[in-house]
Amino acid sequence: MDGSCCRKLLGGLHHVTLRPPQLGSSYAALQPILTVSLGILPLGGKVPVLTKRIAALGVCLVLGLLGALTFGSQAAASDQVVVPRGSAVQIAVVLPFTGFAAVSGEGAWNGVRLAVEKQSRIKGFAVQLNRFNGPCGPDDGLNVLAANQVVANPQNVAVIGHFCSNHFSEALPVYQAAGIVTLSGSATSPILPSMGPDVFNDVAIKDACCPFQDLFDPWYDTVSRLPRDLFWRQQDYRSEFGTPPPAFADLYYDATSLLLTKIASTASLDGDGSLVIDRAVLAQAVRTTAAFDGVTCDITLASNGFRVDDPVSLSKCASTGWQHGLGALVTPHRIDDRFSAPSIDRSVWQFGTNQPDQITLSEGAGHVTVNVFGAATNDFNVGLGTLCSAHGDFDAQVSFNLVAWPASDGVWVSLMASGTPFNTYRASASWFDSYGAYLPPIGDVVPATGSSGTLRLARKGSQWTGSYLADHRWVAIASGVGPTVDLGLTIAVFNISNATAFGGQPATVEFNDFHLFANGIVCS
Repeated sequence: MDGSCCRKLLGGLHHVTLRPPQLGSSYAALQPILTVSLGILPLGGKVPVLTKRIAALGVCLVLGLLGALTFGSQAAASDQVVVPRGSAVQIAVVLPFTGFAAVSGEGAWNGVRLAVEKQSRIKGFAVQLNRFNGPCGPDDGLNVLAANQVVANPQNVAVIGHFCSNHFSEALPVYQAAGIVTLSGSATSPILPSMGPDVFNDVAIKDACCPFQDLFDPWYDTVSRLPRDLFWRQQDYRSEFGTPPPAFADLYYDATSLLLTKIASTASLDGDGSLVIDRAVLAQAVRTTAAFDGVTCDITLASNGFRVDDPVSLSKCASTGWQHGLGALVTPHRIDDRFSAPSIDRSVWQFGTNQPDQITLSEGAGHVTVNVFGAATNDFNVGLGTLCSAHGDFDAQVSFNLVAWPASDGVWVSLMASGTPFNTYRASASWFDSYGAYLPPIGDVVPATGSSGTLRLARKGSQWTGSYLADHRWVAIASGVGPTVDLGLTIAVFNISNATAFGGQPATVEFNDFHLFANGIVCS
């Protein structure tokens, strides 16, 4: 290499004066950044600062230093990961938690955590994230150390990361030797596939070289302005962490969502109830990803593991196939509503009640509020139903607060399939406060406590399951066979007088967060 690629990449940065990072108290121990970056500028002089895309530097650095790389010891992992019943599926996450890219690393970590919150269990098994530090810039071998630590634990199923191209190239041979699939959201060097031909994958597109051509930045500028990406940034990330996400957090959210989906689709249960994950099968499933529905638009991976740059899909994500209403979002595979608008989104929901004089329904301040007055009569009902339907397998979830919830009042809070009796519920019934699921002819109840919760109704093939969330884990109430036709979802509050007559005490329920994930969302 003659280095022209690197000079082109870095030449425009020489005029930038280093500014001390604005760090909170948690980062006070970090050293000044980039004071010896790359060895191309004198100390104390003008030095390049971190651009929006940290990984860009790695494109040329890796190509220039490849011959001098050392990879450390390479531990061998077994061909399968067997997760005993009651244990968790372990996923390694290697991101820069120290150094000049630490803020971006924490943002990416938050994106990973959000994705796991959305898919918190795989075939009934919890998901455990094992966090490793893989700094950008001079790292004293920490990225290779992290890779060897990852493969030394045979329960690590896969790796999210690494973040920067130059250090990812050092770690990939370790993962390749162990057969552990990786998925990055930021490394863009075109030489990375050659370092891990079977295990390298990336939901970011690659840059061109040589000479260096920045393909990622203009692509990511487009992605970060998509309606679905903006919605995720505001409604998911900011509402969870209180600040806008830094660059790459959305890509790492998608990388984790994709990986969890592929693990779930390839894992199987053995005779002892353990979860068995074949590493090669998982790696192939990730590599052959096509049209995965992400917040950064549809994701298809090329045969080399990099994301395909697909202007047609980006155009569709920008203009068609979406409803971005008053805080609600409808995509080809999901419906999300945090109820953050001043009124119910009529492009997404139909709603009403059979006792309008005794029941109010309104949206505002981050929830839909249902007030049932004491004068309401038996068999009242009020609800919101999606205008669009779920096609095929689906997973619907809604969280709620019981603001006024008198005991034995005969009030049900329900998540149900529209037009059917199939539902999961919380009820202040005469027998006891309970969670329940009715999937006729099967039904069951369990005791309930607390003034908030989350209901879940899911369908896989013809198998339906009703669940509730307890201690951050889904607890199944009942499962049974049900209809496979396209169906809408309804969130509702009602009374069933032949089970428990309405007690005449006012009740108030807030719905806070609705999500529907499906093989397809059909809007007529």
